Amino acid sequence: MYGNFEREWLRRLARAYAFWKKFWDDLLPKPENPLTRIVFTLPKKEEESIDEIARKLEEAGHGDFVRALLAEKKPRVLLGFLYYAGPIGEAVYGVYRYASSHVKCSNVVVEDFSADALTVSDAIAKWKADKIVVFTAKKRGRKPALYAYSLVLRKPREWEAVEAIRPSLEGSLDIDDLLRGLSVFLPGTTIHVYECEPAENEPDTCEKSLIDAVIGEVSHECISEDPNNGSR
Repeated sequence: MYGNFEREWLRRLARAYAFWKKFWDDLLPKPENPLTRIVFTLPKKEEESIDEIARKLEEAGHGDFVRALLAEKKPRVLLGFLYYAGPIGEAVYGVYRYASSHVKCSNVVVEDFSADALTVSDAIAKWKADKIVVFTAKKRGRKPALYAYSLVLRKPREWEAVEAIRPSLEGSLDIDDLLRGLSVFLPGTTIHVYECEPAENEPDTCEKSLIDAVIGEVSHECISEDPNNGSR
């Protein structure tokens, strides 16, 4: 079955086909014979489903074209890595280095998010990503594990905006401070976060779990002829 993005672009392909068909039909002389006119105005059959259109195009030998068209319109994904000084931060930096060298996808971008909220918001705006994923680590007193969550950035009240961006602009590399700062510049944006709760004296566990998360995102989103793209 096709996903939402594939369905949308197949719809566009179908609309383009319908446009040109109507164009050529309009060039033909209008039937003057009443019986012929009745035949031309018979009710049209129901519109075919997207999956049916795709199947017929593939059976007609246009499978490569359809797949290429759908691949070109795959959503752009931005992977951002937020790390800081210390063993745990170095583990996240290792994940960033891994992603920078292993992710070879036309629609997946790897960025360093270890910066202030304004700089990160500029990077997000630059890439016009459809999906933004942040990888980081933070101690919150939870059971050591990898936690995933998503949130929509809420625009702060006017008198809250300065305080929201202050920690990030002052050098904080904490995920909570980054998200609060981004809410000032990118309200309404959805951010997906993979956050590792490190085990005591075992930062390597965060590196492994975050790399696995990167591989998972890449395998789901990446357009690549190499089936091992992003794998270890």
